[in-house]
Amino acid sequence: MERNHFDRLSAELITPILLELPTTQTLYSLIRASPKAYQVFLASKETILISLMRRRIRPAAFIDALAAVQASQLKDVGPDRKAVLAFLRTYENKRHKTVEQKGQHYSLPIAVPLCQLYQSTQYFIEDLTSRSNYYLRRCRDTAFVQNHTSPQDGCIVLPKSNGLWRSHPIDRDHCYAPLSDVEEGRLQRAFFRYELYTNIFSSDMEYSGEKLWELPSDSHFFLENYQQWEIEELACVEDYRCSLLSNSFDRIESSFVGIQLPEPPLEPAAITSFRSYERSAALREAKFQIHSLYTDYLSNLSLPFLHHALRLDRLNMQREMSSHIYYDGQKRSLSTALEGFWKEMSRKDSNLIHNYIHAVARNNLFPFKDTIDGSNEGWLCVYGNTHFVSPHGIRHTTRSLGYAFWDSKRLRNSGFVGPGLVGIEARCQIKKNVWPSTTAPLV
Repeated sequence: MERNHFDRLSAELITPILLELPTTQTLYSLIRASPKAYQVFLASKETILISLMRRRIRPAAFIDALAAVQASQLKDVGPDRKAVLAFLRTYENKRHKTVEQKGQHYSLPIAVPLCQLYQSTQYFIEDLTSRSNYYLRRCRDTAFVQNHTSPQDGCIVLPKSNGLWRSHPIDRDHCYAPLSDVEEGRLQRAFFRYELYTNIFSSDMEYSGEKLWELPSDSHFFLENYQQWEIEELACVEDYRCSLLSNSFDRIESSFVGIQLPEPPLEPAAITSFRSYERSAALREAKFQIHSLYTDYLSNLSLPFLHHALRLDRLNMQREMSSHIYYDGQKRSLSTALEGFWKEMSRKDSNLIHNYIHAVARNNLFPFKDTIDGSNEGWLCVYGNTHFVSPHGIRHTTRSLGYAFWDSKRLRNSGFVGPGLVGIEARCQIKKNVWPSTTAPLV
């Protein structure tokens, strides 16, 4: 058989080619087709994989991705509280100083999980994007723009000009355009940070010989290092995952809801007339409890494992999940942590974030950023309630659709208007957050 022309190249020439491949699929195809390329890959796997990830992961999210992978390995060495806090301090220093990482060498145990995390993250990003685009298409035919004297009337507006709110024209095509580089960067960053939170406050970390986190407020030191819009991005990931897992539960519901429940404590003569009602109520309660356990458990799993589980067929998913469905670890739910965090911040300095707390209470005001570097700050106001909105309410629906990741142009041009979900972009300036001086430092 004639030799592959690629195999005639020397290893010194093949290496830079492998270092510049654009995707993991391209790399996989090449090393399968060329024995020489496969040998070169085996000789420097970590270097090639890291080089590939640097091109696929946005620069603003790369440090967060590395931190998420490294945090998942902390429990393997038996971490203690000081070690975890030291790790987070190092992560924060790199994040704030934007330390250049290009010349740093990473081992294979870092490179391989980083690739797995990236591939899993892209799966969820594509799913979230398709959900959002589908929603915007449904709203497309009902969208309208007109001048109003107040934002409550339901148009997309910019700040007041001469006492009037200025309308902004809708570009139908941009509502469901492909992700921009900035939007993809926001999404990657938020998913990696969510993975970092999950790994730091996972049950494995909590029960590795000792409880690392005794109080609910222990997660506050993690959240207080982010800005308001960054925390809102994490909340979007949380609500999206809960929505996704609720749908996946329906696929295997009968496997867990069809359990044997005790009969109601009634007299034999009364059982016939009451059994049907009591049994139905008991099953509904069991379904709700198991659904909550299922969602809580899967929300606390790593993205790669969750990615694997959701792609299984119904039977295999049941087999893999049934042994864990009654998981009773003390999960550090992000939504619970966020609720406690804002209450604590309000207690320490009510003036600092009074408007934000008020916005949360009103359930219709969201902070957002126009660019990933933090410029063009503003609020997104959401009003109305239609069949597009889930029973959980506007805030859950808007977050689960990933509104915080969208560029302001997409927000202006979206279908969040008219009879559908009404959206208003009211521009204002928000100063950089400086959390209260009473906030406890990392110790």
